[in-house]
Amino acid sequence: MDFILELLAVPLSALMRFSYSLTNNYGWAILLFTVLTRICILPVSIWLHRYSIRLVKMTPDLLRVKATYFGDNDRIAEEQSKLYKQFHYNPFVTFIPLLIQMTLLMGFIEVINHPMKYILLFDPELTAAICGAASTATGLSLDSSALQISAVNLIQTSQQMDIFNAL
Repeated sequence: MDFILELLAVPLSALMRFSYSLTNNYGWAILLFTVLTRICILPVSIWLHRYSIRLVKMTPDLLRVKATYFGDNDRIAEEQSKLYKQFHYNPFVTFIPLLIQMTLLMGFIEVINHPMKYILLFDPELTAAICGAASTATGLSLDSSALQISAVNLIQTSQQMDIFNAL
């Protein structure tokens, strides 16, 4: 699973680094990153909306089939299948954008939770040292997903910089 997250996070991290380089603020970079990823998946969203229009056009026919063959589920399924073929509609196609969005979300969460690795490109030893110092300062466990974010926040706001001076 870690390999898959890594594979998703690498291209998204480039986009996130670009967003961060423009804003120099982690919060604004996340917002810009979100807008950019939405723009990237806009063609899929437009395609899905066009595809949904087919369903709207065939809804009266579907309702007519359900009313005509009320109680005969096999016949309703058969007639629905015929309508789907006639309108070139596949109900499972609507899951494609959902899969794309879930994939992006998993990679996005990986990038957000590990800014030192993906955005700042720190080496693992430095990241471990900074996280150790931040853990001591914040009381967060080393396994916490918020630890790197808290460490970056401590560094950016120059709070308790003396804990990082030894690094």
